[in-house]
Amino acid sequence: MSGYLTAVISIVIILTAFLICFELKKPSAARLMPIVTLVVIGSVGRIIFAFVPQVQPLTAIVIISGACLGPSDGAMTGILCAAASNVVLGQGPWTPFQMLAWGIVGALAGLISKTKSGSSLIAITAYSVIAGAIFSIITDFYTIFSLYESMTFSYALTILVTGLIFNVSHMIFNTIFVAILYTPFKHMLTRVRKKYL
Repeated sequence: MSGYLTAVISIVIILTAFLICFELKKPSAARLMPIVTLVVIGSVGRIIFAFVPQVQPLTAIVIISGACLGPSDGAMTGILCAAASNVVLGQGPWTPFQMLAWGIVGALAGLISKTKSGSSLIAITAYSVIAGAIFSIITDFYTIFSLYESMTFSYALTILVTGLIFNVSHMIFNTIFVAILYTPFKHMLTRVRKKYL
């Protein structure tokens, strides 16, 4: 079995396990509503900005989702955003890697927001830079595993470093989108949760 196939199967198992665990908790319609809304906003934002290389408002929406709704809901938002937006932008062997990457970004935002001062605008904006790097590294493993047979350590390192450099604009625009959107979205999502949950 090739390294790429092994990686994809592993990711699919991880994502499936998470989705099953989430579903077993029997989330209410009130809990799902904010997630669905953010998935739509994030997916539409990604599609609109698709013509601008490495500008991903979707990442900011996933970060905000995790920070406001918690790790589990943040991960679910990231996973569904990747799957939904790729219906328009194109599904492919890269999709599981994107689903995992955005899922992890959302989950980590949720975990950070639970720490002291972790839900502040400064903390979440700072994390948005790191989130761009996390997304870059995970999705670049798609390239590494797809070239598994001819891959060397130095070649893999070159791919990861080049990917990070290429994703600098992603990291910068993450901070801009989060700085603009975090506070109003936080107020809106907090109000929705208090009202319906």
